[in-house]
Amino acid sequence: MKVYQIQGGYRIGVEKYAKPVRKRYVNDFTQSIEPWLSYWSKCGIGMPAIFMHANHALSSQTRKHYIFSQGPWWIDPNHACPGYGYLHLIFFAFTSLEAFNYMNTIFPFFNDNLAYPLIDGMIIKGTLKGVNVELKGSNLYFWIQVYSSKYDKLINFIYSQKPLSIYLDGNVNNFSLHIDINESNWTCLGSCKEKEDIYGYCNIQDISGDPIYNMGFILAPIDVKLMYEEDIPAYSSDNIYNFKGPIDMSRLPTGIIMMHDIQIEYFQSHRIILLS
Repeated sequence: MKVYQIQGGYRIGVEKYAKPVRKRYVNDFTQSIEPWLSYWSKCGIGMPAIFMHANHALSSQTRKHYIFSQGPWWIDPNHACPGYGYLHLIFFAFTSLEAFNYMNTIFPFFNDNLAYPLIDGMIIKGTLKGVNVELKGSNLYFWIQVYSSKYDKLINFIYSQKPLSIYLDGNVNNFSLHIDINESNWTCLGSCKEKEDIYGYCNIQDISGDPIYNMGFILAPIDVKLMYEEDIPAYSSDNIYNFKGPIDMSRLPTGIIMMHDIQIEYFQSHRIILLS
């Protein structure tokens, strides 16, 4: 059993099940929006980027709660060339306590109803709405980040078999994803050159037994170009978060993406125990 000290002086134990247990997470955002987060950064680019609770509102028309994310969004360069490309994190969640240690962040963003999920057999249902969304060549995907015990790296995948962009047409639309580990349904995001010691490549089957560190919904790939020097990388080689000049914002996705509710069924690999 691994033991973690959290805010308030509490101790949490994490213990692997002998056999994964089926769990169900449901949220209509009436009582809480945890564990859903979004990234904020000045002008949507560069550092420092700060993750915070997703924006939350109550519809005056339906009287239902929802979370939303509004562009311009922070540009994540960690998977840029030779990886899949730049991306925007729209909604995401920390789903393991190990991820908090790795990110050196705090516990309150965690929800033990959505904890230590395994990939295979996950079912996600929810409702999405887009307002004035212009994707500019990107797509909305379900995304996971897993620490691979086999490769000792963080591996990122999108469920590319079913983009969710069709649900951003201005209406409130139901969506569903039945997740499996068929290799053809996934795309590995890889790593930019500067982060190859942290992020890696592998097949989806290689991480099927590892619990998900982070998961959520992203826009990718993002067409990031400098306004005046399109023939050079958009970021500085010594620090990928420092762009070499003004970004051509006209190429970036815009709009508002809303989620009105979400339900996730999954197999949980570890149980969480409050020790003291």
